[in-house]
Amino acid sequence: WIWGNKRTGIQYVRKNRRDLYTRMMRIIRSKKSSISQDLIMLFLEVPGLGLPKAGFVCQLVAGKAGCLDVHNFRKYLPEVDASKGTPSYLQTSGNSLATKEKKAHVYLDIIEKKCGGTRKVWDNWCAHMSTCLMYTSVYGKTRSQHDLRLFQSVQSSCMKCQSK
Repeated sequence: WIWGNKRTGIQYVRKNRRDLYTRMMRIIRSKKSSISQDLIMLFLEVPGLGLPKAGFVCQLVAGKAGCLDVHNFRKYLPEVDASKGTPSYLQTSGNSLATKEKKAHVYLDIIEKKCGGTRKVWDNWCAHMSTCLMYTSVYGKTRSQHDLRLFQSVQSSCMKCQSK
């Protein structure tokens, strides 16, 4: 289950764990206003991590940034075709450091201005996923159009509550 970029990324983290940890803690302890940007840039050094996964790591280690995954793209950026993954204007693979910094800035602006901030992104994502998991654990795979409509109505009402 570990192949390609995942394997390369894991090997990189294992080899550089002390340096990554030291730099991460230095950034967190700095209490600068650029903590989110600095952490994302640090985690973008890990092969295979783009902005969404680097943002997720930031959220886990420091409560900063956030993960704009397929669910969050659909919720906050409906104009983006989430089935194609991260939109090209946020992809960082092969980009220069300056371009990555600009894209990280855009990414963080989306989280703050379009999504309502790190906490809201996290809370809504957890609520959404718990609804999905609860439905799956109770009903298993969708067996009929009725089940699908029921799930969509629960999910829709859940989303309406979350947006208030």
